[in-house]
Amino acid sequence: GAGKTTTLRILATLIPPRGYGSFTWVSAAADDRTFVLAAYGPGPATGPGRARDTTAFFLLHLDPASGTARLTPLPTPAQPDLPGMGTAINGIALSPDGGKLAVALGNQPGPSELKLFDLRSGRCTELLPGGESNVADARFGITGGQLFVHSDAGAERPALLGVGLNGDAEPSLPYLVAGRDEHDLDLVS
Repeated sequence: GAGKTTTLRILATLIPPRGYGSFTWVSAAADDRTFVLAAYGPGPATGPGRARDTTAFFLLHLDPASGTARLTPLPTPAQPDLPGMGTAINGIALSPDGGKLAVALGNQPGPSELKLFDLRSGRCTELLPGGESNVADARFGITGGQLFVHSDAGAERPALLGVGLNGDAEPSLPYLVAGRDEHDLDLVS
């Protein structure tokens, strides 16, 4: 069960939903009682044959008044691991109001994707369609009006990209927030 605490006491113990072996990602909304969890595994059986491993997203709400934890599936498509492709989640972020979920996906080999799911309508927006760089570590700004992501994560010259989110309007094109110039001097001992 869930309880209110600031003493690092366990608030809830969760078991992954049937068909999923583990939780692999978590992101919190600003209220610290609403979370998105990514569950990984073969998923529920949907027909004959072996199911492909997938990642599905679930909303967790902790209610300190009643001491309960409620886990519900989100209206986002499951992300399959494609044979030979190795689709991997490189980061998730829940907006401060709990209404949007950003998912950074990396395909090995292939381009990365950054998707924004509206959890109320189920709408999915591709924020970096056909991107050539590897994206990771998605994070919302404090007001939820901007989304930040590392581009070329793990590369020699990573950059921080931002995307403006204007309510229900289309997101802005990604813009460079910070990066390293190719002429920067690296001192190595």
